Amino acid sequence: MGCRQTFTCPVGSDNHVNRPSDAYTLGVLCGGQGSRMGGADKGWLPYGNSSFVETSIRRFRCESLPSESVIISANRNLPRYQALGVQVVADQRPGFAGPLAGLEAILSIARSDRPLVLLACDMPALPADLATRLVSALSNGPEGTIAIANDGERAQPLCMALYPSLAYPHLKVFLDRGGRGVFQWLKQHRLREVLYCNQAESFCNVNEPHTYQSLTSGKGTTDCGINAQLLHFGYDPRHEKHRPCEFASTP
Repeated sequence: MGCRQTFTCPVGSDNHVNRPSDAYTLGVLCGGQGSRMGGADKGWLPYGNSSFVETSIRRFRCESLPSESVIISANRNLPRYQALGVQVVADQRPGFAGPLAGLEAILSIARSDRPLVLLACDMPALPADLATRLVSALSNGPEGTIAIANDGERAQPLCMALYPSLAYPHLKVFLDRGGRGVFQWLKQHRLREVLYCNQAESFCNVNEPHTYQSLTSGKGTTDCGINAQLLHFGYDPRHEKHRPCEFASTP
C-alpha cells in the first residue's frame, strides 16, 4: 500500500502559470454510461454557453501546448468529440468498464515525456488552479507518485496527475487481473494530496438530474452525492476518516 502525503501550494506562488517546465497532457473522462442521467453523454450536457467537455478543455488545457495535448476518453459520439480538434480514444475493453478503463485508453496514447492530468467531465466547477497544483505536487514527489485532489472532506481520485510511462503498465496488469476499483488501484501507489479546504462544492459530480438543474439554475450544488462510477467500481470516499482541513494551517 502506498503512503499519503498532503501538499498545499504556498500562497502567492507562481504555480498557476503554465511554464514550459510545467507542461502537461490533459485527459478528460467522457466515456461513462450516464445511466442516472437517462443515458445522456454527459460531456455534451449544456453548461452556460458551452458544454461540460468544452468547459473542461477551455479551463484546464495546458496553454503552452497545442490542442492535440488534450485527450478525451469517449465511447459515444466520437466524431463530435474529434471535431473539437483534440485526440479522442475509446476504451480498449468491452462495455462501459469504468473510469480506469478510460484512463487506460488515455495512457495508451499519451506522451511519456510529460505528466498527465486526469479530470472527469462532469465536474464543471473545479478550482481554476487544480491542474497546475496537481502537476506541481507530482513533480515534487518521489518516483511513482500519483497526485490527487482532496476537497477538505474526502479524496477526489478522479482529479489526479501521474506519469504515463510509470502508470500505464501497472494499470494494464491491474485491469487484466480483474481489478476495477479506482481506490484499490491508487492504494498500490504513493499518493500526494493537493488540499482544498472548505471547497467540497467545487468538486461536485453531476450524477443526477436535480443536481444538474441546481447547477445550471445558479442555485448551488450542495446535494452532490458521491460519483456513481466510483461507487460502482469499488470506491466509496465516505469511508475515509481522514479530514485534513481539521489540521491544516493554510487554506
